[in-house]
Amino acid sequence: MGGPIVRHWLDEGHEVHVFDVDDEKVAAAASAGAKPVDSVSALADACDLVLIVVGTGDQVERVLFGDDGVTDGNAGDVVVSSTVHPERCEDWADRFPDDAALVDAPVARGRAIERREALSFVGGPDAAIDRVAPLLDVFCEEIVHLGDTGAGQMGKAANNHLLWACHTANYDALRLADAYGVDTKKLREGLKRSSGDNYALHRWEKATGKWAEDDLRIVSELAEELDVDLPQTERTHDAMAALEMEDIWSLTPVDYRGASE
Repeated sequence: MGGPIVRHWLDEGHEVHVFDVDDEKVAAAASAGAKPVDSVSALADACDLVLIVVGTGDQVERVLFGDDGVTDGNAGDVVVSSTVHPERCEDWADRFPDDAALVDAPVARGRAIERREALSFVGGPDAAIDRVAPLLDVFCEEIVHLGDTGAGQMGKAANNHLLWACHTANYDALRLADAYGVDTKKLREGLKRSSGDNYALHRWEKATGKWAEDDLRIVSELAEELDVDLPQTERTHDAMAALEMEDIWSLTPVDYRGASE
């Protein structure tokens, strides 16, 4: 997601500094007009706002508090757009310098960043949200402020639960129709205009399933910590653990009951 965000900010006339462990990504950003730096702490020194877009919570932790991390520099407003457990964001905010603010702003509809049509669930202090919102607005069609730090991640967890549940529900429904002999391509087009419409139907054969395990782990951990029974989550986790996206697209018969046991 970082590449198109950088380009959009540059298009809006912002000065953008970048750091990545992938030299090719840094070179691509530099060719668009961004200014590379040699460490995350240097990034914090150079910027009023630091946006973190990495894959896992442990990676965010290293970016924030590792050697030459954000807090080794002159940290100001820091936005975490990675998807992580909400309590990790709360912990990071508690460990942050008093003169800096941490906002969690995980992105839904990530592929829509190219079109500036992403949606971000946001958590953080009101004053910090007011400061970072104009920069999020550059690539987000909508910003949903749900509360204090961590609330944005809770919103993303709910979103991801529904996304993967829809993938498995679509698979079941279309496999049933296929067994009856219905043209499932025509059916999908009809479902998109019916009460059964869902985002996953529109992303058919385009989703990768890459983050399903991590997303559903966060939901399951939250359910256990908050003592909330979520049988649908358990079923979705079993399905996504057993099914490959190729199985879903091709409606391959797979018995996924109890697959995670």
